[in-house]
Amino acid sequence: MPRLTACGSRNSAFGDFQTAFANAKAGQFVAMLIDSEDPVADAEQAWAHLKTRDYWEKPIVDRCGPRNSEATLWPQAPGKCPAANQQP
Repeated sequence: MPRLTACGSRNSAFGDFQTAFANAKAGQFVAMLIDSEDPVADAEQAWAHLKTRDYWEKPIVDRCGPRNSEATLWPQAPGKCPAANQQP
């Protein structure tokens, strides 16, 4: 069953995302939904934005196993409706 988990601060949310991503089972989808805090120049480069802004590294995707997890990030612009920023 899908669920959302509020994780507190940005760094706390990222830490929880890393843990969930590392422990994901086959077929599980792990995503992090956070406020971008600053404009993101290119939505396709969201991880580059977070590396520059927060020094966060994108998790390495394990391509060897049957996992269906991806390091997915949907940063939301401050004050914007999340539905307007959905990624397919």
